Amino acid sequence: MPLATQFFNETFRPAKLLIEVYRLLDNDGIQTESDWIQQLRTLVGAKADEELLLLWNGVFLGLVTEAASVQKSSLRREVLKNLLRQSAVCACTAMESYLQVLLDENLTDVIRLRGAEVWPKGDKEVIEYFKDFNVGLEGALRLIAGDSDPFATLARNLLGFFKYKNLGSDKAVKTAGIMLGLEAPWKCISQHLGRDEADLINGIRTLFKRRNDIVHRGDRDLGQEAGPRQDINYEWTKHAVETVENVCLSLGELTGRHLAELKAMREPVEEAGDQ
Repeated sequence: MPLATQFFNETFRPAKLLIEVYRLLDNDGIQTESDWIQQLRTLVGAKADEELLLLWNGVFLGLVTEAASVQKSSLRREVLKNLLRQSAVCACTAMESYLQVLLDENLTDVIRLRGAEVWPKGDKEVIEYFKDFNVGLEGALRLIAGDSDPFATLARNLLGFFKYKNLGSDKAVKTAGIMLGLEAPWKCISQHLGRDEADLINGIRTLFKRRNDIVHRGDRDLGQEAGPRQDINYEWTKHAVETVENVCLSLGELTGRHLAELKAMREPVEEAGDQ
């Protein structure tokens, strides 16, 4: 398994876990007195005066004892929705980190194989993304002098720029994909997944906006910091988080496939040159 894919699976796992925990704990009301409570009190050996909290929602039966130090108010739905908010944050963080690792793993090889074709001359959006990129005098001298691998040197400079620019946006997905050799990344991803391209882009864009609202404004819209929090639900969060997973894994698979094709095309040329 490629390092980037393994890394993504590890960093993305908390996002899925938080959704699953929410699904288990979601409830319409915690019971403290019922026939079930009395039966469970006997089963777990709880004292007669010990407060027990019973949660049953059709998919999960849970009993919380006093030793857990969990208050009934902590299990209210509005409080549990914070798990969904943190799931959205974790998914976005996983995608940003994954794109950086994917670039780190493949960018040098792509530049070496494609050369100047890496640069998307006619794409104004990507050109704008790189408007502040500069290798600097030292970097230029290293490239000219050839005292190190020029492809690796350029890749390192680009990777540093990606860290500076931040990879948390739909534009970053497009730019990373193009630098990894995909001519139209979002089109390739949408075809790979059998989903609408605009829907995928909007899904990622909306999720990252929501992440920023959660992290910087307590899940309130910009300019509404004193207002109520935005509502969030299980279905929206699950769909948004799964979109991140599908986009990232598809980008990795498409990159690996394209890189293998480039290497296969290069091998006959190299063999002819050696004869």
